[in-house]
Amino acid sequence: MRILGATILASVLAVGPCQDSPKQMPAPALPFYDWGACPAVTGITGAVVTFRPGLIRMDRDLPEQNLRRGDTILTYAYRGEGFSAVWF
Repeated sequence: MRILGATILASVLAVGPCQDSPKQMPAPALPFYDWGACPAVTGITGAVVTFRPGLIRMDRDLPEQNLRRGDTILTYAYRGEGFSAVWF
């Protein structure tokens, strides 16, 4: 489930091309507002406000996303059915 979320995350947030020494970008400021989100129910609009991100620790490598076992991914908003808005 965690790997599925990480794989989906890679398609949600672009990280750019793989480089030998990738630039370290700061994580989104908190609280994080996810405007237009309405998790778990059908709605016209909504907002998810994250005060503290969740953590996912990689248990295997995902070279296509430049993620390695032991890396930590920050989760900001659950999108439903295993999808999340994440930062890595």
